[in-house]
Amino acid sequence: MEYLKIQNSGELDVRLISLMGGSTKQNNKIKIGKFGTGLKYSLAFLVRNNIDFKIFVGEEEIKIDVKKENIQNTEFEILYINNERTSITSTMGLDWEPWMICREIWCNALDEGNAFKETTSSVGGQTNTTTFFIQNTGKIKEVVDDWGNYFITSSAIFETDDFAIYPAKQTLCIYKNGVLIERKSDYKGVFSYDIKGAEINELREYKGYLENDLGKIIKALDKNCVELFLSSLKEGTFEYDMDYDWSGSFNKEWSDTIGNAKVIAKDDFEAFKSRGVEIDESELIIVPTSLFKKLSSAHPHISAVRRADKVNSFHEVIDKDFEHKINIAISMLESCGYEINPELKWITGIFGSANVMAKINIDEKLIMFSTELKRKSQFDIITAIIEENEHFLSGYEDCSRSFQQHFIDLFAKQILEKKQILI
Repeated sequence: MEYLKIQNSGELDVRLISLMGGSTKQNNKIKIGKFGTGLKYSLAFLVRNNIDFKIFVGEEEIKIDVKKENIQNTEFEILYINNERTSITSTMGLDWEPWMICREIWCNALDEGNAFKETTSSVGGQTNTTTFFIQNTGKIKEVVDDWGNYFITSSAIFETDDFAIYPAKQTLCIYKNGVLIERKSDYKGVFSYDIKGAEINELREYKGYLENDLGKIIKALDKNCVELFLSSLKEGTFEYDMDYDWSGSFNKEWSDTIGNAKVIAKDDFEAFKSRGVEIDESELIIVPTSLFKKLSSAHPHISAVRRADKVNSFHEVIDKDFEHKINIAISMLESCGYEINPELKWITGIFGSANVMAKINIDEKLIMFSTELKRKSQFDIITAIIEENEHFLSGYEDCSRSFQQHFIDLFAKQILEKKQILI
């Protein structure tokens, strides 16, 4: 008979096999088995499904028998270990699957150290080790044959004390110390991720907030992984749809990797293209909007657009003819005695919305003029300059009663001053 053999260093205290909740790992976040129930569920599953198994502690085989007992007219199959009755019944862990049985025993081996597995027909124990033999048949054999989908078998692309990055699989897979704890069957992943301190439940399933945990990992990638991430990030991957607002800032590796290229949000890029705006794509990296906002916030110089406000993006375009018109408008205003704050600078370009003609970024002391304004009259350019200058001087926002009152007051003062009336 062929068995899956799993062995690790150290000799298991037999009392822990039958002690419900018996675990020595509760205070270790890194280890997988800490609930003291998994091994019991595994034994119950094997008994319930008539799968042959053997346990050796050192060279001694642990004797496991099943006896039936009738309790209140209900018949139970109860496990006996070395002829001692336990509280383990064959009905425990009814929702466990074959791969979870392999996982539980393999995790215990990993936690104890020097984990080793193979398929063999030779059965026996070894001093200073604990060895499990599980009949390699049916669903157990399917798990063994597909081991790489449940356990990490490849080398990490990048690793820290907190996480490791591995090549992507057919679907997004999340691991804890090389053991599968979450699979997103509806999504592909840019990578497979090992979250070493991930929170898990008693079924060894991930129970954290995935976008937050992955966000922290992605923002801490090294240069090689940043390149791989940007080249592999596509619609249909979990990382493409993630909200990147939940964790810290992107590290300097992102800025260094992107270099002289520019990053633009997909929504902005499509908005510009839909309006017939010609944008050179050769130096652009198109990313989802959530990623763009957080990435450009950490490294503004890599952004192909500025954020004019919360909803409007702005792509700078040099237009000499339009710049000339703006300079003429400024000269006209100055000749009339209208003072434009000398700290203000201005640039020309394209807003994501065709309806926006101008916006000021008060923090940067920068006026952004839409090239759409070029097609309008000189008077329209002059009024746009006045409006943005007054936004800067007053600090009031568009469409606010305070800004309306500011202009009413300004107009009233000019009327009164013209007649030299003092109030």
